[in-house]
Amino acid sequence: MTSHERIGSALNSGNLKNDLYHFDADLIAALAFVSRLGSQLQHLASAGQAQELQPAVAELGRVLKKACQRKKLGISNQDAQAAALQAMREWLIKICRTCNGSGQRLLSYEGKLRAPGACNHCEGTGLFKPTWRWRREMMRLDAEASQDWWDKRIELGKEIAEDAYRSARRKVHAQMQEMSEE
Repeated sequence: MTSHERIGSALNSGNLKNDLYHFDADLIAALAFVSRLGSQLQHLASAGQAQELQPAVAELGRVLKKACQRKKLGISNQDAQAAALQAMREWLIKICRTCNGSGQRLLSYEGKLRAPGACNHCEGTGLFKPTWRWRREMMRLDAEASQDWWDKRIELGKEIAEDAYRSARRKVHAQMQEMSEE
């Protein structure tokens, strides 16, 4: 069972015993050694419950505001929260919605075969690639909103989320290795 599956199982279980020697509670305890944001993102990615999204977005907004201050990028608390919410949306969407992650053109809605080749939206990567129009609609920004201003802050938010998530995974894995060696 992967760590994601074990975290999700532990968070949604009444019985935390995993095997004769280990408990899923050990995995939850290992999360205590990671950053608050990393722990929330692990929890969100593992259990995936809607009530976990807002605390993670609030923490990402707080961390994003500090990062913007360090990089001398101006941002208000309200804009930091808006950028954090959008960054979280994009961080959670992993695959291109146009080709469903295949990187190839799919059938049209009418069932007609499109010319073979790479997906035009993701350029064949299969990864989600947001457009400014989609971002503007999701964030309910007016047409005069600065694309460059928002893009910098949203991308920074996604980088922060990914770094915190990967760091948390490494630390949890290291803690679990340490526990199993004892």
